[in-house]
Amino acid sequence: MPSPSRAPTNPFALVSLVALLMAVPAHSAAPAGASPPAAPITLRFSLPPGDYTLTVETRYAAVTLNGLDVSPDPSPTGGMRQPETCAAVIHLAARPPAADGTQTVRVTYKRLRRSMKRFEQDTDAPAARYDPNLPPYRDLVGIPFDVTCNADGVPQRISGMAEWFDRQKSDASPLRASNLQIIRSQFGEKMLQGWLSWVHGALPRGPIRPGESWQSTLPIPIASLPKLESLRLKQTWTLKSIDRSSREPHAEITVAGDVSSTFDKRTLTAALGVDEDDTLQSAKVTAKTEGTLARDVATAQLRRVAYTTETSTTLTSRGGNPVTIREPVAVTMTFAAGPPK
Repeated sequence: MPSPSRAPTNPFALVSLVALLMAVPAHSAAPAGASPPAAPITLRFSLPPGDYTLTVETRYAAVTLNGLDVSPDPSPTGGMRQPETCAAVIHLAARPPAADGTQTVRVTYKRLRRSMKRFEQDTDAPAARYDPNLPPYRDLVGIPFDVTCNADGVPQRISGMAEWFDRQKSDASPLRASNLQIIRSQFGEKMLQGWLSWVHGALPRGPIRPGESWQSTLPIPIASLPKLESLRLKQTWTLKSIDRSSREPHAEITVAGDVSSTFDKRTLTAALGVDEDDTLQSAKVTAKTEGTLARDVATAQLRRVAYTTETSTTLTSRGGNPVTIREPVAVTMTFAAGPPK
């Protein structure tokens, strides 16, 4: 059985994983003889006061080393991190915006689930099936945290979550402290802020027609080298179509982005605190993401999203062959009005 105490590598903190900077639409003329372009739409985000439900499922594939799975588990699917799925059902209670446009959203986990090859934890499972030696996910369920969003709907800070984890660890046993760190890496403040950012997303600053695109940048922490400066992932968003078949039309959007950066020995030495004589000479990190999503035309709220991200880190050492670590992840989310059922 894979050890449940191993914290999964978070390739993006990701998720942390959505654009917070300005976006500029790129317009192009229709070819000669083509049908008149569709009427443009303006995606302006709003979150009326009320209850909402966000569901998230993150599927981590096994991390590979030079293309090979390496793990104490001798199974063919073994890896530095075992394949696993983490899922959450989240209740959002939006309050009326303040005079300056900022808005507070109370966020509460209602259900958490983690499944691996040979075991599963589910906070909705009967108590008799809940192993107290495994990460205490139930302790996080039902705890409210306030998220402050700016006038554009972008989450700026999460009040109380980091402090909650710190309090839980302050007098915890070594096992409990380790298990709390696993939960924080899967459902902590960085992951939550990334998911909530998708609810708003990177929106064009003006009217947009199907076929037109806009750009944004996204800071991405490097999971395998977390002390290095984040990469700046460049993303291109394209409005593919507008579905008007339902009472609430929605925009179908695609997103793709990539980045590559190389860090020399001096940078690695300063960031990692290693000795100048250490064998590590350089690190090249690349990240690529692509996905599809749907947004409500009237409110620009997210309806659903599915995206994949893969980071690749190549380490070069003195006298040794380069080592490449690949960390793939896939995420799906849905967002809907109303409290969790």
